[in-house]
Amino acid sequence: MIALPFVLGDTTVADYLQRSKLTGAGRNGIAGAALFWDYMAAHRDLTIFWGFIPEPIYFDKAKLSDPLKIAMLASNIYHFFIRKKCLIPCL
Repeated sequence: MIALPFVLGDTTVADYLQRSKLTGAGRNGIAGAALFWDYMAAHRDLTIFWGFIPEPIYFDKAKLSDPLKIAMLASNIYHFFIRKKCLIPCL
């Protein structure tokens, strides 16, 4: 039931499971996986929320994954240490 929105398109359940990290097929080139499978959870065609990102950017680690990690870390630092004023108690 959880995978239903992903499999309603042009893909099958087998494609969804193969492309997801449930089977481990996308790790370190196993089963002919492309390089982007080592850091992505699913193919762009299977996403609901990130489909607006152009395909060349979505599959490029240097353009999407690395800046996104930095942005997540920066937003966490801002939220907890500055906005919630937890810097002094943590120190």
